[in-house]
Amino acid sequence: MFNWNDLTYFLELARQNRLAPTARRLRVDHTTVSRRIAELEKGLTVKLFDRNRDGFVLTEKGHRLLTIA
Repeated sequence: MFNWNDLTYFLELARQNRLAPTARRLRVDHTTVSRRIAELEKGLTVKLFDRNRDGFVLTEKGHRLLTIA
């Protein structure tokens, strides 16, 4: 089971593609964003983002969730 509130973090990170801007927009620390995304992925048992030096990129499963969310 996952926390529905984590979808807020997911949606904003999908828009911003980076932790710091997402955290500023949500008025939380970047570690909170990272932790909430990790918990969402754990709860759904899927990888939603690929992480690289340019930021966060949605995986195929991430794109599926985005259309639903």
